[in-house]
Parts: sequence; C-alpha cells; structure tokens
Amino acid sequence: MKKSLLLTFVMLLSSVCLMAQNLKGGLTNVTTLKKPGAITRALTDKYPWGYYEGGEAGTLVGPGTTSTYDICIYVPGDKQFSGATLAGLAFPMMVNDTKQVTVWVRNTLQGNNIYQETAKNLTYNDFNIIEFKQPVSIPAEGAYIGFTVKTAQDAATIATKQESVPGQTFIIVNGYVYDASSFGYGPVAVLAIVSNIDLQPSAWLTPDKSYLVSKAGKKCEMDAVVTIGSPEEITSFTIEVDNGEKKETVDCTFDGKLQALRTDIPFSFTYTAPSSVTTNNALKVKVTKINNAANTAKDAELKMPLMTVSRESVRHNVGEIIASSTNGNSPLGWAGNEEARELYKEKYIGVVLHQSDVNDPMYIAPSKYFKHGGETQGIGFFLLNRQYMDEGDIICAYLDEVADELPLADITAKAMWTSDDKTAVRITSDVTALTNEIGNMKVSYVLTADELKNVSPTWSQTNGLSNIKQSEDYSQWLNMFLNGGKYGTAAVRNMPNNDVVIATSYDNYLTTVPTIAAMNDGSTASTNATLELPTTSALKTVLATAKKNNNIHAVAIVEDERGVIINAVKVDISDYDPTGIETVITTADKSVEKTYTIDGRETTAAAHGILIQRLSDGTTRKIMKR
Repeated sequence: MKKSLLLTFVMLLSSVCLMAQNLKGGLTNVTTLKKPGAITRALTDKYPWGYYEGGEAGTLVGPGTTSTYDICIYVPGDKQFSGATLAGLAFPMMVNDTKQVTVWVRNTLQGNNIYQETAKNLTYNDFNIIEFKQPVSIPAEGAYIGFTVKTAQDAATIATKQESVPGQTFIIVNGYVYDASSFGYGPVAVLAIVSNIDLQPSAWLTPDKSYLVSKAGKKCEMDAVVTIGSPEEITSFTIEVDNGEKKETVDCTFDGKLQALRTDIPFSFTYTAPSSVTTNNALKVKVTKINNAANTAKDAELKMPLMTVSRESVRHNVGEIIASSTNGNSPLGWAGNEEARELYKEKYIGVVLHQSDVNDPMYIAPSKYFKHGGETQGIGFFLLNRQYMDEGDIICAYLDEVADELPLADITAKAMWTSDDKTAVRITSDVTALTNEIGNMKVSYVLTADELKNVSPTWSQTNGLSNIKQSEDYSQWLNMFLNGGKYGTAAVRNMPNNDVVIATSYDNYLTTVPTIAAMNDGSTASTNATLELPTTSALKTVLATAKKNNNIHAVAIVEDERGVIINAVKVDISDYDPTGIETVITTADKSVEKTYTIDGRETTAAAHGILIQRLSDGTTRKIMKR
C-alpha cells in the first residue's frame, strides 16, 4: 500500500520504531494474551499489556502552547490479575522539547500518585521502556498507570488506529480529562508492564474480510491471520471450520519453530460453502489446538456472515468521488479514479460528481448518498461500493480484495437517445436476484462523460499538491500533479476529466429512487429512467465533442437496503431508432449461441444488418451491425 498523501494535511505522521505488535479490540482475557500484547523484545517474566501498532499515525492533541499532559491506561483488578504487579511502563516519546517525564500509578484517574518516579534521557520518536525501581501490586479495584509530560508541542501521544474502547485509555490536558476513544482514532499507545502472571499458549483469528460471498456448495479459500501468544516454541495449530451444515478440521503446520510472546501468522484455508442459497448463512472458525494442546483463549471463535448465491456472475465495482474544479484536493480523486480505470478495466466503474460548488463548470445537484459510517465524504476522497472510503491509492488496495467478489444480483441495462438531437437518454434495466432473502433494492441511473477538457481560459483545475515533491511511493497518476509533474502547477488547464456525472437519478432532496421489493433467487424486476443532458454554456462545446466521439455512457447501479452497492453495469448509448433496436450489455457472462436474420433465417455472427442473437442464458436481443 502506498503512502497516504492526504494524511500529511490532516494529521501528524510518525515513524516510531516498531518495537510492539498490533493489538486489536478491548483489554480483556489477560492471562491468555488476548489483546494485551507483547513488545517484540520481551522482558524476562514481564509482559507488556495494552495497545500499540507501529506508530502509523498520531493525532494532534492539545492547544499547541506549553501544557501538561497525563497519558495513561486503566488496568482492571479482576481475578486475572490476582497477585500480579505493575513492573513498569512502555510508550512512544513523541515530543522533543524535553527528555524526561514522570511515570506514575494511581487508584483513581485524577487522584494522588501511589507510586511515581522520574524517567530521564528518553529517546524521541522511539518506543521507551521504563522498568519501575519498585514494583506496585495491582489493587483489587484496578489502577491507572501512565506518564506526565510538559511540552509546548501538540503531539505528546500516539492514538492507534484500532477500535475505540471507552474507559480504557485516557488523555488529560491541563487537568481536562478526555477518553482517548473520543478522538476517533482508537486507544492511545501505552503499555503497562505486568509481572507475576501465568501465561498459557492461546490464539485467535482475524479475517481479511468482514463477510463472504460464495457459490452454494463450492469449495472456497479464505485468507486470515492467526495470532498466537505463547512463551513456548510454536510448531502447529489446528482450526475447526463450521459452515452450519458440517464441521471440518484443518491441521496447520509451518516450517521452522516460532518462539515469541505474540506471533501473527498469515495463512489460507479452504471451506465448503453451505448448500442453502441465502444471505443468512454464517461461517464459524476457531483455533482448537496449539502444539496439539487445547487453545485457552475464551474468544477464539471467529464468526463471519456468509452469503451464498446460486450461480457465479461478474460484479462491477463503483467508485464515487466528490470533486470540484476550485478545490485543491480534487486531484487526489482524479488520480485514484485514473488508477482504478487502468488497473481494473471493465470491473471498475467511475462516478465523479462535481456537486460542491455551483460555479464549477461540471456542477451537478448534490445527492444524499455520500456518507460512509456516518462520515460525510470529503472532496478528493473515494467511496468504493459505499463500503470503503479513503484516498484513491488506498482504495485500490481495497479493490484488490473485492475485484473478484461474487455479486448477490445481476443487472442488465440498455440505453438509447430519445431523439436525433441527443438531448436525453432513456435507460432501462433488469435486476435478477442470485440468492434468497436479499431484501429491498434500489436502482439508480447516471450519465457519465469522458475526455471533458477545461479548454476555456476561465476554466481550470485548482491543484493544492503542486508544492509536494514527487515520490516513487505515490502512483504515477498522483505524481502528475506534484512538483515537476505534467499537471504540477497551481492551476491546471487542458486536463481530461473522465467519468464525470452529467445527469443522475440519485436521491437528492427533491427526488427519491424507487424501491424494488424483496426478491428470491431467480426473480427479476425492471426499472427505468430518462435523464436529460445539461444545457449550461460551459459544457456546450465539450459535450458536443463527447457525443461525437461516443464518450457519453449510461450507468445503472443496484444497491441493497443498507445502501451498499452490490452490482452495476456501464453501457454505450444507442442512436435513436423508433424501430426499437437495442444495445444491451449485461454483467452476466453470456455468449452468443446463434444468430438469425430479421426474417428468422440462421446466419453467421459476421453478418450485417438487423440481426437477432440468441444468448447462452436463453434470452435474445436485436442488434444492428453496419
């Protein structure tokens, strides 16, 4: 995955030395190493417990003036810690105007210190491990362990990119308490060093996807990571796979012996999809043994939604991007869209909406769709299938994961100009369910145009990236807008804009996309819309060129009741023809089996004129070949 360029604008990037491993989830199950973690150079009989993931990103915390920060983690005093002691603290030092902090233990978050000492000569931009001169017994009610630093800088801590768990890590700035989860980046990077605990080998699984779509009854492969915590050498582990109809046991071995307090092992395994065709299946996977001994982790089972389809079909993935000719971040979206077009060809459909500035020559009325997880999509950001949101180069990494994913429905579409003057397009589509219990769906329509070039002296693209140095870590498309690139100026002219939305039936504040009632496997529903081209003077010339070069296309997008895009299709637009001759493109993998003339005589596919084709799925279509 390439560097995330926009992060340089919105958050502090840190290159903390990787001396601790990625920890996920809440702080529970300490004795089995579930979610406390381990620094890679483990301390003898002392085990770091908390959160850290390599210092990928830090959040700006504080006023940026001289302030006092308390940064800490709560260690619960439950039975898992019976007889345990706090032997020290580990944390990244992210300010360089001081080299010392006070490390401490408290019974309450803002109470008096029951233990404290001064830690000096700390290393900036590195992970520091402080072993207490005098260990502290963990009270029955638990304890807060942390450090205090006084600094004029506003990057005193690193907030990890993990699930936010309230009530576990805290930041106190000048006496004001903040639960670290409220910053939206997850818990802060603080690890308590705990001693006098008995660690048993344990393991849990992390999937590479949040759900699975498989053909019913088919053998499939899944990627995952098994995380094993053990003070012993690890040579093998065993998993049990349960698809709801049968259970399978898989023994996993690997070359060599691993000895680490915490080890992440990527691996693949096969599973058999259940024979029932439904969206309500689940796949359960758990680590049952480590080195042929029972796994002691209490939450070792992984349960994933598994949706099964009756047949395999092609899924087209939709990238929706908010852009603006007057916003300097828009080149980020442009670069991501061009990269996706190049890498994923027909499996990718770009939808670029200039809906933020009414003075934009490509402006279109705003839609209500552009949110992900409650977060509004910003200019330059990329929304993939309304499931993933990030910058374009990062989204392409997600595209790698979903490019070959099976759809839950097929969609076919046809489009035709409504008149010879080509001022409007009539689009119709058929949606066919490939599974049962798919729920309600909606179909939206979009007209997109390619090669729209800002040739007018008053039409240029603002570029806020032109002062950034090019790098091999960035895509070739993004480097075009950086210093010295083809479009590396503050105002860019004569650049091609592709996949620009010029008309849409999307939900907005005046219109609503009609709903298709829930369907079962094999059922088909039809919808249609007529979209008119814009008539603004700014687009008059470029749209005339686009029509002439057949650079205007129709897109039909089907979404489920959550708003997630499950399939789409992009089609060319047929010339107006009152005889009803149609151009049809489908997402399904169909081939032409036989070709007939208009009077019913069988002919070859190379014949010209009005022809009728019978397809491999039993349907027919009428075409014109000149």
